[in-house]
Amino acid sequence: MRVKEKPYWYTEEGDIDAEEYCDAHNIRYESDVGIHMMYIWNEHGKQYIYWPTTGRWRARYSRTGTTYRSKGIEDFHKRFLNKVFKKKEETNETKSNSG
Repeated sequence: MRVKEKPYWYTEEGDIDAEEYCDAHNIRYESDVGIHMMYIWNEHGKQYIYWPTTGRWRARYSRTGTTYRSKGIEDFHKRFLNKVFKKKEETNETKSNSG
């Protein structure tokens, strides 16, 4: 009998792990436990949808609906949650300073 391996995208985190991480780091969120999904807000109020079991995420009001991968809630928080907004902010500052 063949042993079924876990899928490579499984983060070994559940809804409760992600909620505890968000609580510990003062990250605003709402959970939808029935479908294992969370709405997470960054420091500037932009909303993201995050799926704890797979680490997939996307902007909540995305036109394309493209999802991205993270290695877990900590990886999502450190690499993606506030980085996208800061890049846009830095670009706008650079444009206003050069002109």
